[in-house]
Amino acid sequence: MSHRIIEKRRRDRMNNCLADLNRLLPTAYLKKGRGRIEKTEIIEMAIKHLKHLQAHPCRDPGPCEVAQRIETDHQVQFRLGFQECMSEAARFLVETESLYSGREDICLRLVAHLQKHFDKLAGSATCPSEEQSMGPPEEMTPIMKAARPITRCSSG
Repeated sequence: MSHRIIEKRRRDRMNNCLADLNRLLPTAYLKKGRGRIEKTEIIEMAIKHLKHLQAHPCRDPGPCEVAQRIETDHQVQFRLGFQECMSEAARFLVETESLYSGREDICLRLVAHLQKHFDKLAGSATCPSEEQSMGPPEEMTPIMKAARPITRCSSG
């Protein structure tokens, strides 16, 4: 095999490993609001996370503060995504399907159903505030303002 092919395979393997490593890192380590992360940053974040895990006295991940923080972060990300999807569904019905003219009850029922399902999923965990989840009021359509989610979460 030629040196060029061997080198390409080595680079591909290295890039695949870095992509895997990046996916394994908790989102708390990722820098928000940035596009592509440099390879050295992925390695630095992985080292930082591994050092943190080694220094942490916890052996059982159940009551572990780090594991709970990571789980909470995943829950918040899921809820934010659900809220965004709910808002986008209402926006689609109002703007694209022109259902606002006299048939807004469909939008209200859909948003109410999705909110009820969201509340069931949310349980007693912390969830984002109403303003964060639906976006700024100036970006909301009239039907979305009327159907803002009712947050029934306790802190904890």
